[in-house]
Amino acid sequence: MRAEETPETSLTAPNGVGQPPDALLRSAGNLLAVLACFSVRMPSWTLTELSREAGLPKSTVFRILATLEAHNFLLRDEQTGAYRPTMRLWEIGAAALVVNGLHEAAHRFLPRLSERTGETAYATILDGRDAVHVDVYVARSPVRLHADVGDRFPAHTVASGKVLLAALPDDAVEAYIHGGLPEYTDRTLTDPQGLRDELAQVRRQGYALNRGERQHYVVGAGAPVRDHSGAVIAAIAAAGPSIRVTDDVHAVGRVVREVADEMSLSLGCSPQLLGNRDIEP
Repeated sequence: MRAEETPETSLTAPNGVGQPPDALLRSAGNLLAVLACFSVRMPSWTLTELSREAGLPKSTVFRILATLEAHNFLLRDEQTGAYRPTMRLWEIGAAALVVNGLHEAAHRFLPRLSERTGETAYATILDGRDAVHVDVYVARSPVRLHADVGDRFPAHTVASGKVLLAALPDDAVEAYIHGGLPEYTDRTLTDPQGLRDELAQVRRQGYALNRGERQHYVVGAGAPVRDHSGAVIAAIAAAGPSIRVTDDVHAVGRVVREVADEMSLSLGCSPQLLGNRDIEP
C-alpha cells in the first residue's frame, strides 16, 4: 500500500469475538458498503477512494480490505495500491447470472450465433483488466476455435473485451490505459489514442473487431448485451481461425450485433436503449 494511504492502525482485522450484536451488524454493513463500490464501471479502487465513496473512516476501510484480501475476495495492485475483485467474487456473482437471466439467455442465443456465423460463440464479462468467458458454445466445424468457460484475455486484445471497455466511463478507460497496453502480436492496439479511437468506433457501430490482436490466427467480432435498464452487462462474440474468417469480418460483426440485440430484448431492454448505429462499414 502506498505510504500516504496507510492509516495508523493495525493490520489485524476484527474477528467479532466479544462484540455486541449491534456492533457485528455494523461491521457486516460496513463490509457490504465497501464491496458495493465495486462494479463493471468501477472495477478498482484505492483506500482513499473507497473511504470517500463508502463514507467510512480509512482505518475501518483498511481493516475491511485486509480481511477481504486475506480471504482472496480482493487483489491489491502492488504498483498503484488499488484493489480489484477476484474470481472468487465472480463465482458468487455467477449465481446472479442465473437469476438475472444472462446464463439462460446465453444458452439460448450462443448456439444461434454459432449457427449463423459458423464459429465458436461465447459470452464474456469484465474482471478487472481481463475479458472472461462465462459461457461458451463451440462450433461444430472440423476446424474451429476451442474455448472454455473461465478463459481470460487482456480486454484491449479481443473483440468482447473492447465492447466492455467501450461501455465504461472515460475515467475507467483512462485507468485501464494507464495500466499499460501490452503487445501480443503486431496487430495489438498499444497506442492509447488508437485504443480511444477504436472504442469510440465501437460505440458508434455497435460491435468490435478482433483482427488477430491476441493471437495471429484468431479473428472475430463482439457486441454488447444490455439489461432492462440499457446497461451493458456482458458481451457476446464469435471467433474463428483467420484462414476462414477473412473475407468480411464486418459482416460477422453485424451478425453478432443483431443476435446481441435480440438477446438484450429478451432480457427486457427496450429497442430505444440499444444505442445508435450511425456507421455501417
